[in-house]
Amino acid sequence: PDIPWILVGVQRRKDPQKGQSWHLATSVLLQGDGRMGDLVVITASRSVARWAERVAQHRGGLGTRKGLTPVVLHLSRREIEALLDPAAPELALFAVWARCRGRGAEARRVAQRALEVTEALPERLQAAQTRAILAMLGEHLLGFLKEMSMDVNQIPETKASRAFRLFFENRGREAGKAEG
Repeated sequence: PDIPWILVGVQRRKDPQKGQSWHLATSVLLQGDGRMGDLVVITASRSVARWAERVAQHRGGLGTRKGLTPVVLHLSRREIEALLDPAAPELALFAVWARCRGRGAEARRVAQRALEVTEALPERLQAAQTRAILAMLGEHLLGFLKEMSMDVNQIPETKASRAFRLFFENRGREAGKAEG
């Protein structure tokens, strides 16, 4: 479909000001283009998702109504696995944003998996996404990842790192045989 513009908002918590600012922003874009685009709100909170659907509904004292209902993308636990798909590694960042605020096993699993999936990105993007993922993690999760990285047996080996390791192990064996 022909969409003239998309305004995307990422919401962690309710913000009453959005009821007016979303109207203003979409009105300016509508006025400039002459066509209505879309307002998309992304959230990991069920209550924020419900709030976003109705915060921009207004009614005047005599009954005049003005409403704006955004498209709301609620990143629930069900969507997390789709965001951690190696076929679309750039989406792993959203999984971390949505699920890595806590300290529990689920947050650790998502953080680890997101870092693994990031390895499927083109090399030039891997470091940037890794930095972005690490920047979103709290001290507790960073401490967990640091502790895990010191215990090499706890780090899952990817296909690429395994091939790299085996290549050098075989090379060392061949050099040892030749020398012997």
